[in-house]
Amino acid sequence: MTMKTPVFLLASLLFLQCRVARAAVDAIPVLGYHQLNNPGDFYAIDSTVFATQMAEVHSLGYKTIHPEQYVAWLLGEPVDLPTKPILITFDDNIANALPAVSIMAAYNFTGVMFSVSGFADFPDG
Repeated sequence: MTMKTPVFLLASLLFLQCRVARAAVDAIPVLGYHQLNNPGDFYAIDSTVFATQMAEVHSLGYKTIHPEQYVAWLLGEPVDLPTKPILITFDDNIANALPAVSIMAAYNFTGVMFSVSGFADFPDG
């Protein structure tokens, strides 16, 4: 009986530690982008607007995280997160989103680009 108590106590403490770690960050914003500098695309934004948004995100104290960290957080797994985490994503991996890389690098931000395999043969990206 005494052998099970420490194991139960340890399991309880680990559970509480995970809950406390999860509770430290209540929400993680995810910024999703499509294209830059394509006036013909409703979802595109101008790179100067994107730069302004990144400057604002930086001034608010956000630090980017990787998708793996985000998933671990969603699952309630222990994960090291900055005080103000944010995930930045780009869909379709369009070549005109590449200027975002240098803009984000100015703030030491990272992001993730999701590729569509069917677009691999397209000349623009």
